[in-house]
Amino acid sequence: MTIDAEWLAGRWEAVSSSPVQQSSANDGQRFQALLQQGRFEEAREIITSGSMEPTVAAKALSAAVHTSLGRIALLNNRESQAQSHFQTSIETLAPAWVTDNTVDMRVQEQLRQLDLPPRVPGTPYEESQRREWVGEAWLEAARGTFPKSTEILIALAEGSFLRKNYDEAIRHWQQLSAVMQGAMPQEFYNRLDKAYQAQGSFPSGTPDEEQLRGSMDKHKFLEAMHRDLDPDLYLEIGVQSGVSFRLARCQAIGVDPMPYPSLGLSKNHTLLQMTSDTFFDEEAEVWLVNSPDLVFIDGMHLFEFALRDFINVEKFSSKNTIVIMDDIFPGHPAQAERDRRTRAWTGDVWRLAHALREFRPDLQLDTLDVSPTGLLVIRNLDPDNVLLSQRYETIVEATLKTDLDLERYVERSNSIDPHKWLSESRLKM
Repeated sequence: MTIDAEWLAGRWEAVSSSPVQQSSANDGQRFQALLQQGRFEEAREIITSGSMEPTVAAKALSAAVHTSLGRIALLNNRESQAQSHFQTSIETLAPAWVTDNTVDMRVQEQLRQLDLPPRVPGTPYEESQRREWVGEAWLEAARGTFPKSTEILIALAEGSFLRKNYDEAIRHWQQLSAVMQGAMPQEFYNRLDKAYQAQGSFPSGTPDEEQLRGSMDKHKFLEAMHRDLDPDLYLEIGVQSGVSFRLARCQAIGVDPMPYPSLGLSKNHTLLQMTSDTFFDEEAEVWLVNSPDLVFIDGMHLFEFALRDFINVEKFSSKNTIVIMDDIFPGHPAQAERDRRTRAWTGDVWRLAHALREFRPDLQLDTLDVSPTGLLVIRNLDPDNVLLSQRYETIVEATLKTDLDLERYVERSNSIDPHKWLSESRLKM
């Protein structure tokens, strides 16, 4: 058989061992075959050698991911899903070759490789942990070689959800957001939301890893801020259940790609289901004609997201705007990890205070000992200052590489008692 025929069927060993033919299509087929066999270092060498066009490599990687998703679907008796993934895999590299026969040929060969009987519609396959691991092991290994592949992360998330490993699905969707940053579409946040709803409560770590502290409840502090400041316009990034959002008695704008307010909102509340990046790119000029007086940021728990939210907020602020950032004090180092594995999770938002002190010493920063994960109050904003936005990538890279004293943040060194802060700041509001 020719390399084209072997590739259509999905006989990966035969494809990778066929004589080399000078064709971009065959390059992609051979690259995919190496990936499917887990020969990732050989695949990486092809990329680094420059012998294959980057666009062909990207298509082959996508084709490989869809093939693995199809195999996972077969193992879970999802025949129609498997056919759809195999069809997409073939279309990605050879759209002219897609027919019912070629897709069925791919299905039958993958069943044989998985040691499953030939496809009989409606007949369930016996599941086993060994067989399920075939797809996941391939994807995890491939991610080690291609850590920023969105296709692999999507496949891992969907595969985890399919197997009802909802906490793993949540981790993979959040890892995808870290890769895609502001370009992550709403549909993927909808999938993350679905995983959260299916999971219910995120699994707990050890008692020590879940410890929290603080001398004043966060919502009590925010309630006091609303009362003392009496804002005309309030902005909240990251509404979640809406507990803090409902504290606003003025015109209030909430932004969240996954809101689930547990109680009804008032007429003065406007809730926009979208990412904060989308809001500032497309909607902020409409909703923030006047600068907000008070802003609460409780968005994605990753440093670069928090920094980007602050940068965007400052553009629409006045010198008197007060910004409050949540999650700056993890209760345990485990809570501060970028990949979530505890119920109480701050991510690495705690890095923000360090970055702002280093690059924007003109800002007034106060870290408050508030329960459960501390608050950072930012004042003296300057909407004309573009240093953070101009140096954003440099600041993110430098801050993530800096070996900061995490234990200092866990212990809340130099934090301020919120009761004292309110008492002293009330006179200045």
